[in-house]
Amino acid sequence: MGLFSKKEKPHCPICGEEMGLFGSVPVEDGEICEKCEAMIRGEFDIEEYLKLRWGADGLHKGDYNLETSDPLREMTIEEIKEMIAEKKQQGQAIVEEMGGEFSNIARVEKCSLIAPKPLEVGLKRAKELKNRAVATCLVVSGELAKGDMLTVKMEGMDFQAKVLDIYECSSSTTFETVLAANSGKHKVSEGVSAWIILDTAEKLPEGTVIGY
Repeated sequence: MGLFSKKEKPHCPICGEEMGLFGSVPVEDGEICEKCEAMIRGEFDIEEYLKLRWGADGLHKGDYNLETSDPLREMTIEEIKEMIAEKKQQGQAIVEEMGGEFSNIARVEKCSLIAPKPLEVGLKRAKELKNRAVATCLVVSGELAKGDMLTVKMEGMDFQAKVLDIYECSSSTTFETVLAANSGKHKVSEGVSAWIILDTAEKLPEGTVIGY
């Protein structure tokens, strides 16, 4: 190997794609690419906590740093492979079943109702979003965006719900922080996990299909 030979970039052990210098995500026994991470990020919420600051003298400083914890980092590559394979299988089945009706589709993985505080999101948005459903989803086909009117197919009962907002699930912070910042593209494409705020007070079960 020559002195100035180009170093081969590592490849993702899940999808095989080349990973850039800053395009990898550490897990228990290796690294995966950001594309694979985006597909499963909805399953792994970032947790924030306060950690007491200590000085070099061994004494605490009396204040705290905001730290984050990522449960995805405790997953093995083999576990992630199985999770992604299952999600792709589920997504393919949904597209085959719903493809004639929808071209833009997401599958709900979990859902809760929210009640943001006016001091965090503003009075107007707090009223608009109070007791609305935030569904953590994987977009399995097409693209979903803020303002889309979706059909929710829940246990044989179909109803309409508007996307009040949508954010890509973050690899560095929580839904609450993203909601308060209210930044980003407000649209998410196929293969990416998203937090989707819907104009409904229905708590959508896992596996619910939404789309248009």
